[in-house]
Parts: sequence; C-alpha cells; structure tokens
Amino acid sequence: LILNPSPDGTKMYAIGGTTGPPRLFDLSAPDDPVPASGYSSGAAPNPGAFNSSGTKYFSVNLNTNVVNIIDTGTNAVTGAISLSHTLISAWRGVNGSIYATGSGNKISIINPQTDSVAKEVPLSCGATDAIIPSITFSQDAAYPYYYLFCPSNTNTTSKIFKLRLDDDTLVNTFTINNYLATSGAMNADNSKLYLTSSAG
Repeated sequence: LILNPSPDGTKMYAIGGTTGPPRLFDLSAPDDPVPASGYSSGAAPNPGAFNSSGTKYFSVNLNTNVVNIIDTGTNAVTGAISLSHTLISAWRGVNGSIYATGSGNKISIINPQTDSVAKEVPLSCGATDAIIPSITFSQDAAYPYYYLFCPSNTNTTSKIFKLRLDDDTLVNTFTINNYLATSGAMNADNSKLYLTSSAG
C-alpha cells in the first residue's frame, strides 16, 4: 500500500498497486480520515502525482501508456493523456511539472496547466528489459539537477542519469555494476545521493 498526500496535506490517495482504483481520503481531520469512493481507472494503478495546488491528480495506469487526469474536488476522471511509452509511475518536480517514467528508454514531461505532453526526453539505458522506475528531486527548489534510475536484470547493472532541471539536458551518466538501483534520496546539502536496490 502506498499513501500519496496532496501538497497541502488536506487529501490523500491510497494506492494498492494491483487491483482497483486509488482511494481518496479527506484529511481535513487528520485523526479521522474520511474515505471517498474511488474512480474507475480501467487498469491497475500505480503511484501518480498531484499538481502543485492539489486540485488535479495524474494517475498512472500501470503497464499501459495512459495517464488519467482526476479532479480531486469531485474525484472524477476529467481526461486522459496517451504517451508513447509504457508507464510505471508519475512524479511532481520542484518546478511543478509532472514527470512520467516507465519503459521505452525515455520519460515524458506533462504540463499540468494544459494537461498535455510538453516534452519527451530520450535516454539510453542500454538493455531491452531496462525500465526507468523512479526519479529523485532535491528538496531544495534551487538545486538545478534531478536524477533518473535505470536498473537492468539482464546486465545486473544500473545507470543513473543526471539531468538539468531547467532544460532537461543530460549532464552525466553513472554506471553501477552489480547493483539494481531503483530509487534514491538526496541529503540536505545535495552533496550525496543515497540509493535503494531491488537486489537480494
């Protein structure tokens, strides 16, 4: 179970990840969350992302190329965005854009104001089974970079891509042998990137 709170902390989606749509909870009274009915996603959902104001939720339909747009005030699907690659998850960047990750050696960047794809960023993971499951932003909005993770079960290696936040240009690629890095987190002064691994 994954809990995904809105930026202002007044609502939250709970995602099971296998069956059924995410469940919306009203957190106006944090000690007594109030569930709302879920929306019909049409596929097993995975973690999505709120826009900066929390009025929209971009819900990823796992292993499809569709992102559903949810009005969080009514918990209703108001639209859908079709991408050119299969999806795993979505993330809100410190710049307010929505980043959709998955397979296809690319990510898609969605403009949450227009509900449209602003850009696709091609990346070379180097293996046919490789995916980009996650993205890491600094907690400091002034930090000019973000990181993408590309593990490969075939090669038992990981690539980590460092991109510039303002124009999504690839700055550096790090290859880590025998380590399936799937996500990470930055320390407070952005001098270190801590990795998690799906390797046993």
